[in-house]
Amino acid sequence: MDDYYRWLIDLLHDDYLGDFYQKLLMQLFDTEFIWFVEYDENRAADGIELREEFRKETGFDSGCHDECTVLEMLVALCRDCNDELMYDPELGDRTGYWFWVMMENLGLDIYDDYHYDSDAVDTILERFLTRDYDENGFGGLFPCANNVCDFRDKDLWWQLNAFLEENFPL
Repeated sequence: MDDYYRWLIDLLHDDYLGDFYQKLLMQLFDTEFIWFVEYDENRAADGIELREEFRKETGFDSGCHDECTVLEMLVALCRDCNDELMYDPELGDRTGYWFWVMMENLGLDIYDDYHYDSDAVDTILERFLTRDYDENGFGGLFPCANNVCDFRDKDLWWQLNAFLEENFPL
């Protein structure tokens, strides 16, 4: 499982993250991604699909349990954001950038290894996973000041698109 975990972190292409946020990343890896909004099962499936990609690339099994982890879901979502929605050949792969955007939106970016509070991180993750954030997405992955509906009822892919449209217009 250690090889798979390191492989996931490498997909983010961010040495700073791996050097100073090991505790946060491990907690994301140890937390199950739960979903209850229709179509978010696709986010879980994309996260689990990374295990097969790892197996094909390395020849090793991921050693993970059955359920998708928050880290797997986020890595897959950030890659999809980069590859399918926001790819810019001049900027290259920005998967790690999108990961940082999501960490900042959740308020997890302040919990580096020197300022770590696992209880606070648990609280933030629980708020995110149970959709106990504001209807405009604040407190979740994708806050939007100009929301037109309750984000808590929308799947994460929809939220991502609304967030990108508001904050990163083409």
